[in-house]
Amino acid sequence: MRPYLGKASLREPGLAGVRPPVHRDLTGDGRPELIVAADTATGRSALSVYSVVGGRIVSVPFTMGRQLSAETIGTDLLVRIAADDGSEQAVRYHWDGERMTVVDDERTFRKSGPRCDPGESPASAAPPGCPATAADGRSAP
Repeated sequence: MRPYLGKASLREPGLAGVRPPVHRDLTGDGRPELIVAADTATGRSALSVYSVVGGRIVSVPFTMGRQLSAETIGTDLLVRIAADDGSEQAVRYHWDGERMTVVDDERTFRKSGPRCDPGESPASAAPPGCPATAADGRSAP
């Protein structure tokens, strides 16, 4: 995270700078780790988690991506990253006693095409490339 030192602190989303730090226990030892993220003017973000291991401060893990967001699920860290192809990658990290390891890495693709929102079109009028939806919102066969 050295390239981001000295950058402005963010007060609102969508700007370049360092996001407010967050403290969460990701190792399960009862002590919170430091989660730091920074955004660039190009829309890319960097995220690093710092922990104290053997009396030293270490980065566990470090990741970069476009439109990066992170959340915790218990002691797991879930990082979501948008890709240029319209997909979203969700990577779930878990502390294995030595490091944050990937326990799940899933890529999902958004629906494409006009009016793909199920609430906007009945099954008979679903545009090509969109799944058909019944009038009550359920997926049509």
